Amino acid sequence: MKRKTAVLVAAAIMTGSVSPVNASAQDAPAIYINAGYGAECETTEIEVNIRNNTGMSAFSIEVDYDPRALYFMDAEQGDALNGGTFYCNSDYSDNAIRLVWSDSRNQTADGTAAVLKFRPSYGTAETETPVTLGYSVIADDLSEAEFEKSDGSLKIAREIKRGDVNDDGKVCVSDVVSLNMYLLNAKEDALSYTCQANAEVNGDKAVTAEDSAMILNYVCMIIKEL
Repeated sequence: MKRKTAVLVAAAIMTGSVSPVNASAQDAPAIYINAGYGAECETTEIEVNIRNNTGMSAFSIEVDYDPRALYFMDAEQGDALNGGTFYCNSDYSDNAIRLVWSDSRNQTADGTAAVLKFRPSYGTAETETPVTLGYSVIADDLSEAEFEKSDGSLKIAREIKRGDVNDDGKVCVSDVVSLNMYLLNAKEDALSYTCQANAEVNGDKAVTAEDSAMILNYVCMIIKEL
């Protein structure tokens, strides 16, 4: 335990004071896209999140994307919702899908309302493609309203090799150094989308100091896998 704590402290010192890329849940809009990174020609997941503390019994959410860059595969209900009926209309249009959920009772939600599965097309590596929200509403027992929403984008890598930040084929302390330099000055020590995707190891779809600490723990053999 002492060794693990020491390594985490060392990672914090190396990264300095770095703010996470994602806004806090408290500051997030009512409906927002959390995309992160995906690999060319590989299935990747994009989250549609809802923050609602007043209660809701239904929603209808439009998700728009570029069909030249992304092929829609499937959608499933997220763990922020307890029961109800979930439906995805994948034929809504050529470049959009419609997500619909309803329940017989009001419930609050804070987290992932739906998980969308896309496959980035061949030739899209090292590019960024938008995933946006169209007309979307949340309803309770008495009324429905359009809420503040926030779009996202998917950064596409060639392939993802978790922890290999400098993309040299192995995971070692130099990857921690490369990531820390990027976190401290992203413009001067830029990383390609492939390297950023490799660095995002804790699954929150953002590259932060927590990823650096996790890679360092792996290099020091405190954890066995990334």
